[in-house]
Amino acid sequence: MRGMLTDEIKQKSKELFGYEITKEELRLMPYAMYCVLNDGNLNRKNVDRVEMEILTNWEDKGFIKSPFTGLKVSKDFYDKVNELLWIGYVVAVERDNV
Repeated sequence: MRGMLTDEIKQKSKELFGYEITKEELRLMPYAMYCVLNDGNLNRKNVDRVEMEILTNWEDKGFIKSPFTGLKVSKDFYDKVNELLWIGYVVAVERDNV
């Protein structure tokens, strides 16, 4: 099922980030990437308390900057997030067989 925190995603997140991501973190990633790809910022109205903590953690780790006023992401973070999204949102629903 798409967007589920599977054992494969948990293991891959440990490999990529050095820690096991949460389901909330996995589900925030597509929104963050959507904002980056569409030259936008995250909207505070669309982010709850838990997601705000995740964004703060990402900022503290140097993954992102200014998510609400001038969103920037590191290339490394972008690549790692897209690897997890590939597994969790593309492979999970078998849309990877081209």
